[in-house]
Amino acid sequence: MVLGRKPKPIDWDTVDKMLIAQNPAKDIAEFFHLSADAFYRRVFEEWGIHFTNYASAKYSEGKINLRLKNFNKAMQGNVQALHKLSDVYLEEFKEEKNPSKIPEQDNLNKDDIIIKLKAELALAKKLSGDNAN
Repeated sequence: MVLGRKPKPIDWDTVDKMLIAQNPAKDIAEFFHLSADAFYRRVFEEWGIHFTNYASAKYSEGKINLRLKNFNKAMQGNVQALHKLSDVYLEEFKEEKNPSKIPEQDNLNKDDIIIKLKAELALAKKLSGDNAN
């Protein structure tokens, strides 16, 4: 029997909405009164995948929704939206020519990556029965 604190509840629908709105992991963790380590661990426990993989699809969904909304607005004759959309498309074409840039990397800073790896290591040790640090 495992003793310990009951995990704080996480509303995964809210997490998804926050990711679609491009919120970083640290902000989402704070929203649910969790440390980033705990949040990364809970994502892995809930979904069986790492946060980066979980968040990537949601971040993309948010960007797609914004692009579609802006596109529809521009196509309805909004000149400002049309100019902005043209700027965005031109900038995206420039970024596609830069093969060293990793998609979605802008959404994660180095601290998030380090915290995620620590959480994954702790979970792996726990699952393997190794309690040594």
